Amino acid sequence: DYPGLRWRASGNDLGWSGQVFVTEDGEDAAQAGVIGDNAESVLEVDLEGPGVFFFSYLVESEKDYDFLTFTIAGAEEFSESGTVSWTRKSLLIPEGMHTRSWRYQKDGSQAEGSDTAWLDQVLWLPQGSSRYQQWVNLYFSPDQQADPNFGGQGGDPDGDGRGNLEEYALGSEP
Repeated sequence: DYPGLRWRASGNDLGWSGQVFVTEDGEDAAQAGVIGDNAESVLEVDLEGPGVFFFSYLVESEKDYDFLTFTIAGAEEFSESGTVSWTRKSLLIPEGMHTRSWRYQKDGSQAEGSDTAWLDQVLWLPQGSSRYQQWVNLYFSPDQQADPNFGGQGGDPDGDGRGNLEEYALGSEP
């Protein structure tokens, strides 16, 4: 949902990946990897604060045994287990570089529900960034932003004759 960030997926078996079947917004969401017992699937992103970080999550796991845990710089912020419907979070990110992690962990036995977790509707609003820069971050990866013909103000990735700055001003997608 937010290509303006550099995501890292890892885990004992499979890392998180994008899918279109279970979403909050009807478009796409990240899903924890299909893992076996005593394994984990991790999704991480580095954020340069200060700012506000928003996201939604869904959990279907064995209650009190399999968990989705969210950490900031290795410290647990919250953990969920069992059946948890789509939940929206907003977190204030302090000044400096901080690693955010979502970790889906399974214990040594049993499975309930879909036995996984999902992440959707991610939005990072660094303090002091312009509304235009927030729009750019929403639609373009860091590599795309570095290419002025694609992610620059005059770039026209969809070939409709309107540059990105004009698309932003009109409230349309690039």
